[in-house]
Amino acid sequence: MSTENAPSARLEGPLAARDSWTLNRCSIDRALRAVGNRPAQLLLREAFYGTRRFDDFARRVGVTESVAAARLRELVAVGALERRPYREPGHRTRHEYVLTERGRDLLPVSLALMQFGDRHLAGPAGPPMDLTHHDCGAPVHVEVRCEAGHDVPLDELTVAFSENRLATGGEVGVGETGGGEAGARETGGGVGEVADGVPGGATGGGEAAVAGGAAAGGGEAAAAGGAAAGGAVADDAVAGGAARAGGGAGRA
Repeated sequence: MSTENAPSARLEGPLAARDSWTLNRCSIDRALRAVGNRPAQLLLREAFYGTRRFDDFARRVGVTESVAAARLRELVAVGALERRPYREPGHRTRHEYVLTERGRDLLPVSLALMQFGDRHLAGPAGPPMDLTHHDCGAPVHVEVRCEAGHDVPLDELTVAFSENRLATGGEVGVGETGGGEAGARETGGGVGEVADGVPGGATGGGEAAVAGGAAAGGGEAAAAGGAAAGGAVADDAVAGGAARAGGGAGRA
C-alpha cells in the first residue's frame, strides 16, 4: 500500500526540511522518561481512582513492593505526586502520595491511553468501563482541538519551533533525537538523579515503555499476587491521592 497520501503533521520553518535536522530536546521524550513506563502509568491510574496506601497500590497494580516503591518515588521526583505523612491510632507514622496539579495534568494522557485500548484492543467483549461527566451524564472522551474550538486531525496539525526556542537557538542539529543514552546525556542525570524535572533512569528496571495502549487497562481488575503489607519498603512509598476522572471532553 502506498504511503504517499498518508496523513501527517505539517512541519513549518526550519522543520520543513525534515531530513536535515534532528530534535535535540523533545518534550515527548522527556515526558516518556518521566512517566512513560507501564507501572508508573498504572500507579497514576490508581491515584486517579482514589488509591492512597502503598499496599493498595502494589496489590491493585500487581507489582512487587520494590517496583511500586521505585516508581512512586520517581512520580514524586517529577512532581506528579506529593508525599504526605499519616498515622493511624496505635501505629507509627507512614506516608501516602497525593496527586499534585502537575499529576492531574496527566489525566488526559491516561484517558487517551484508555480510549486507545477501548477502541483498538478491547476485543469482542468491548470496553470494560464507561466514562461520563458526573454533572450532566454525557460521555467523556479525549479530543484534539485548537483554542478556537475546532477539531484538529493529524493532517491539519502544524508543528513549528516556539518563538522562545528560535530566539535561544540550539534546537536543530545533526545527531541523536534524545532517546536512550543520548537522552540520558541531555538531561545530565544518571539513575535516580533529577535534571530538568525528569528523574534519570525513570524507565529503567526492565519495565516495558508504554506503547500501543499497554497501559490502557481502564480500571480492569489488577493482577493478583500483590505485595504483602508492612516492611521498610512500604515506608518509603505509600499511596496516591484521589482525583475524579469526570469532566468534559479532555484535550490532548
